[in-house]
Amino acid sequence: MIKIVPMKKSMLAELAECFRAAYAPLGEDWTPEKALAFFEYKFRRQPDLCFAALDKSTGGGYKCVAGFMAEVKPWWDGNRLIEGELFIHPEYQGHIGIGIPLVLALLKTAREKYNCVVVESITFKDGYQLPMYHKIGIDPDPELCFITGNIETILKRLEKYNRK
Repeated sequence: MIKIVPMKKSMLAELAECFRAAYAPLGEDWTPEKALAFFEYKFRRQPDLCFAALDKSTGGGYKCVAGFMAEVKPWWDGNRLIEGELFIHPEYQGHIGIGIPLVLALLKTAREKYNCVVVESITFKDGYQLPMYHKIGIDPDPELCFITGNIETILKRLEKYNRK
């Protein structure tokens, strides 16, 4: 039985391990320390927009199996839900009753508490997630793209332009 609950600080270490397991097949090699530091950071920024999915274990307790965290950014067209991290432990991926309830819990809270009107997100361009996002109404922005760069490379290139 899956139960969606607000995340608690006491859950962060277990959820960080679940996150590590979810992203390892995608090539993201999170150490336990870095994953926990990331979770503590996200939780401090907006704890009311952090949710966990718990599975009732055979021992009578609950096991953390998934989570969804995000934060609110004011913008010209209204508040936006940003920096979302949705993750499901690989053993639970594809199970009905985990991802959708997590997304609903977070989106409803963001809308009701912060009047969020837009969701901004980043996903893998060639990943399996894009069709799922499209199905629920989240599409790539035709005018924007996510860009990234190595700081050392950028500094070296800027220094080259600065010398001219």
